[in-house]
Amino acid sequence: MASLDTSKTNTSPTIITGTLLSTVFSGRWNEKLVKEADGAYFFDYDPVLFKHLINQLRYWSLNPLVTRVFSPPSGNQNEFISFVRCLKFAERFLSDTFSEKENSNVKIVDNQRLCVKIGEDQHCAYVTGTLLYFQGKHFIKLVTSLTKQIGFIGIRPANIPIQVKSTKTYLPISDTFGIDNNCLVIDGHCITMGTSWVTGCLSNTFVIELDCDARTMHIKRDQYYSQIDHGFVRFIDLTSAQLPWQLFIVLKNKHDYVRLLL
Repeated sequence: MASLDTSKTNTSPTIITGTLLSTVFSGRWNEKLVKEADGAYFFDYDPVLFKHLINQLRYWSLNPLVTRVFSPPSGNQNEFISFVRCLKFAERFLSDTFSEKENSNVKIVDNQRLCVKIGEDQHCAYVTGTLLYFQGKHFIKLVTSLTKQIGFIGIRPANIPIQVKSTKTYLPISDTFGIDNNCLVIDGHCITMGTSWVTGCLSNTFVIELDCDARTMHIKRDQYYSQIDHGFVRFIDLTSAQLPWQLFIVLKNKHDYVRLLL
């Protein structure tokens, strides 16, 4: 159970319009809200998650120029994200982070937004995102630093166990959808796309657009380079990808890294 003393939060609950909190505290529901003896409002929410959310809304209220993206509490990421969605906050206020549970071949730092391959070169390293995507549109922006080639960038069904053999010769990995250096990957199978995405510079920026309702994904590489084809976007049909989805990245070479951008 959670309570909220609005006298101590200024305009925090109503700072984001269109949410359940902004509706509740619009003034039209004052007579129907349950109050405790000290005047605080009572809500049937998890108090830890609710406090974390209110603290971030308060920070946004006091710092109007800050980027408004929720930072989930450690250990309760998925619960907090589900809570935020339940309160009808738009997806733009959520940002993916890397899971620390998957692979010992990587090091995850910087509030779980930076993943670095630390294992030997003959073994692949993979990492998943913490967000689960199951409805609406989502944009994921990331930057990579690659010594040679793209390992894999895309998504996979979150409810299917990861079956990966660590050596590089076993790419692509089953149940994955996205791109590697040479092909589109559809359900773990390589589909030739005509030209490879050669690493034209050390730093490469990608934007992944997921549409859960249309079951599609577009991947754009800002520094796209090809001597034959100058297309910028790769389209992938996700009709056969079981929902929910999660971000999935494979790094091939030691010291390669990927960073999630806000």
